[in-house]
Amino acid sequence: MKRKDAKKQAALMARKALELSVETAGHDLPLAKEQASLARRLMLKYNVRFDWPLNRFFCSGCKQLIVPGANARVRVSRGSVLMTCSSCGQVNRKVLDKGAAGVSKTCLKLTSNWRRNRAGLNIED
Repeated sequence: MKRKDAKKQAALMARKALELSVETAGHDLPLAKEQASLARRLMLKYNVRFDWPLNRFFCSGCKQLIVPGANARVRVSRGSVLMTCSSCGQVNRKVLDKGAAGVSKTCLKLTSNWRRNRAGLNIED
């Protein structure tokens, strides 16, 4: 397999592992952290970069999974999103564009799936 194909496949696997870890975080946080760690290792090995809606689930201080409501506190303040990691206390900031409507669809989908899963509802795509 060529390196380019391996990188594409690793990106798909890392994205799927990260999405599964966010969905799992509602009822099994240690398993979710392990899945996110696997996704991060794949990203580092194959130099895969994700945009902010997926990369925001990693703390910039301790490099662990942070999920809003499970192990992170989220605040919206003056056009920026502040996520405080409960493990290390690092404040992860993202400044939103003035013209943007806010958070992207992928970010909202993952967060809403996590909330439904935490409430014990079935997730249907």
